[in-house]
Amino acid sequence: MDTLTTPAMGHNQPPAYDPDVMADLAGRTDEFMNASSRIRKEFSPIQTEEHARLLTDHVSGLRGLKKQVDDARKIAKKPFDEGAKAVQEAFNPLLDRIGRALDAMLEMQGDYLRRQAEKERARKAEEERIAREAQLAAEAKAAEAAKSGDIDAEAEVGRLQKEADTLARDAARKTRVNAGSATGAGRTISMVTLREAVITNINLLFVHYRGRAEVIDVLQLLANADLRAKDWDGTDIPGTATKTREVAR
Repeated sequence: MDTLTTPAMGHNQPPAYDPDVMADLAGRTDEFMNASSRIRKEFSPIQTEEHARLLTDHVSGLRGLKKQVDDARKIAKKPFDEGAKAVQEAFNPLLDRIGRALDAMLEMQGDYLRRQAEKERARKAEEERIAREAQLAAEAKAAEAAKSGDIDAEAEVGRLQKEADTLARDAARKTRVNAGSATGAGRTISMVTLREAVITNINLLFVHYRGRAEVIDVLQLLANADLRAKDWDGTDIPGTATKTREVAR
């Protein structure tokens, strides 16, 4: 089989839009684009009122074509939007129910793991206490052996110190509290530490992020919206200077 010439699966699937409508709009778009390029090349800058009036008509034609293309896009897209909406409406309630169940179960598991972690901390504290006592006992025995010169006491010091070292290593070993799977099929659940910021001074926070492009974009959007609102009182927004420019609409 020639894989280069054999149609792929789904090759006969019809396009998502009316090809005749698309061909007509594409052809008219080509015509307007060619005319726009010619107008800009031959008549820029506009010198006469007659040319300005003709350009107005051309702009109206472009706007009309743009609306027709956008309307055709909406018509072609509508079945997919309705299908996507139907899919969302069918699946979202299930996802919501499962999500609420997960939240409830994880809260139960979290409560259990927190209690287990508290027990583990208490156990580790006891291990550390015993290790400290063993170390103190080894040190006391070492002092006694040094004072007495007893060879057997020196040997006992070595044994006690080795035991103290083992207890210290055991106490220092980190353990993690988790809940494994009863069947082996589930993923082990353990407690994780999440960091999140609690805003205590919004001004300091803004100063920290003020150089970020996303912050600048949001502020620009808010400022322009206020300036263009019908109830703008004519005063500059704090931290800005109002600029006006004339544009053709």
